[in-house]
Amino acid sequence: MTVVVMLALLWAAAIYRVALSVRQPLTVWRTAFTAAVVMATVSMTLWVWRQPLDQALGAPNLTNLLYHATTLAGLVSALIYVESLRHPVIPRRLVLLHVGVGAATLTAMTLAWVAAPVHVAFYADLAPLATVSAVAVYTATFYLFTAWALVRVAAFCFGQGLRRADPARTVSLVLIGSGSGLGALTSSLWAAAITTRFAAHSDPAGLSRAGDLILPVSLIVWGTGIVALFVVSWMLDVVRSYLRLRAQRPAWQSLTDLYPEVRLPAARVWGLRSWLETRERRTAIEIEDALRLHRLQHGPDDNQDDLVHSTHRADRRDSRP
Repeated sequence: MTVVVMLALLWAAAIYRVALSVRQPLTVWRTAFTAAVVMATVSMTLWVWRQPLDQALGAPNLTNLLYHATTLAGLVSALIYVESLRHPVIPRRLVLLHVGVGAATLTAMTLAWVAAPVHVAFYADLAPLATVSAVAVYTATFYLFTAWALVRVAAFCFGQGLRRADPARTVSLVLIGSGSGLGALTSSLWAAAITTRFAAHSDPAGLSRAGDLILPVSLIVWGTGIVALFVVSWMLDVVRSYLRLRAQRPAWQSLTDLYPEVRLPAARVWGLRSWLETRERRTAIEIEDALRLHRLQHGPDDNQDDLVHSTHRADRRDSRP
């Protein structure tokens, strides 16, 4: 069940980011952020389905290499995204630096994977084979790079998120930072387990098990942070529209009772936020039309002023917490 929730959140985040990006101008930061989300989603999908994919490809543990390669691509994209937010115009050298480090890491891993004795049978976990130097290099290189990259992402998210006035972005950044921090902890535990197994030839089952337990939580928190950028913004818009509509209601009720002809025909609008925003705009229009009718019928006399003041007092009274 945890795996299903994890993949559902990640795919929701990926689809949302792609849909948002294709409607916006092409920029380095937007492309890098979307690539990071998509690569993370693809890598986790490969990891979950690695055995049947290996069988379909006819190459044992090839999906393991593909899973690690897409994860590296996602991490490099995340690092470029972070750099793009730190600089008004991201220097080309920083982009090349991150791409170069990622490419060198993947090259070292690929060479180690080719040399490792993992091409005959499928292994759900390569950790038990870490007494072999090629396997140890392959896995430890990946976990150390992942931990380093995620620590940088987490530090940036916490630094930016805790200083932002935008609630949606604050929640999103804090969740993404928390998920990245947990991911860094997971990778560090697995790197320690690999090192212990290779150096001491002992079974660090506790370290591996701890990493296994933290990983799904990390990805769920991370995926929730991506989705929260949309969800929290939607919720805030709904609450604000509702409060404004509730503040207008007493004045609208009084005025439309006097001038029922100003009420507009019912509109068919889908979605709670759209319905509230439409109702808010229509309520304001109906209030304005009713006041205009009152002014035409009675002129700008004291009754007009009393009516306006009474509606304003009703608005203020109803908007108080």
